[in-house]
Amino acid sequence: MFMISSGHRSTVGTSRQHSRGLTLIELLVVLVIVGVLSAVAIPSYLSQVRRARYAGALSDMGAMQRALLLHLAGEGQYPQNSQQGQIPTTVVPFYADEWPLTGPYNALYDYEEWQVGPTGCYIQITFHGENQQRDSPGSTDVVPEGGVARINDDLILSLGRQPGDRCPDPP
Repeated sequence: MFMISSGHRSTVGTSRQHSRGLTLIELLVVLVIVGVLSAVAIPSYLSQVRRARYAGALSDMGAMQRALLLHLAGEGQYPQNSQQGQIPTTVVPFYADEWPLTGPYNALYDYEEWQVGPTGCYIQITFHGENQQRDSPGSTDVVPEGGVARINDDLILSLGRQPGDRCPDPP
């Protein structure tokens, strides 16, 4: 048998050995990179999911507020206080197609009305938040002038203090 040599060393055997797979060091580097990316991305993702859920709750509360304002325009006063997770009487179906009882995290909405002083009342809607418990004080005008407040994980949408003629008649 006769062989011709070009004087160059063959690299066929060595390249096959090198291309068999990742070395342990390369694999560890990849795992570290994936771990660092996960440590940054997962908390950011969870924060965005939480913000989206609270935005959904605020949207629901805005729809409830519009229904209450329609009730005020139609009846001349707000409806009476309702229990947590219950629809205020005379709101649905006359002033709203629906009234959500629960929101994100399966937490309750609570329509509240109570007397403030001899002639006046305070109206608010409370969302019980991620822990599904009331963290905000009850029967306290948290936002007297109206607006949105956050206490721990509760959201409060206040329609503020109202003059006595807008308050519901006592039961």
